[in-house]
Amino acid sequence: MSIAFATTYIGLYLGNPVGSTINCVLLKVAYGFIIAQPAAGTIIGLMGGYSASTNITVGGAITPRSNMIGIGPTPQCIAGAGSATLPIAPTLFQVFGSVLTGAITVSNTNPLCVVDMEGSIILPPGGFVALYSTVATAASSLVASFTWEEVPV
Repeated sequence: MSIAFATTYIGLYLGNPVGSTINCVLLKVAYGFIIAQPAAGTIIGLMGGYSASTNITVGGAITPRSNMIGIGPTPQCIAGAGSATLPIAPTLFQVFGSVLTGAITVSNTNPLCVVDMEGSIILPPGGFVALYSTVATAASSLVASFTWEEVPV
């Protein structure tokens, strides 16, 4: 995952495209690290931003899916788990915790964490969020997901 507020980003991100007909209401963010990290005290959180005219340039796109299995609508939001160019430099919204450097066999390794956002962050068309880190983390070490609701504008 990239360091902090750069517009060239690597990690998990979610965007509501400019011109979409929904607001993206963030419900949950889950994250965990499956291998030791390069620096103790790495802060993990959520950052985001808004551009009325420019979407995220998606690299490493993933296909969002509805939790209404089999019959749900195709989500309008875009997501990725790789490289992206963010339309503006993001700002920090929330700190989730810190990551330790212990190996998986050490008892202080962080578990998978689920943060209940309770709809407290809403992405209008042009809005985006991404995981935040104070230190570049090993890309293969992160498992993460976003859960959101798409509400008509």
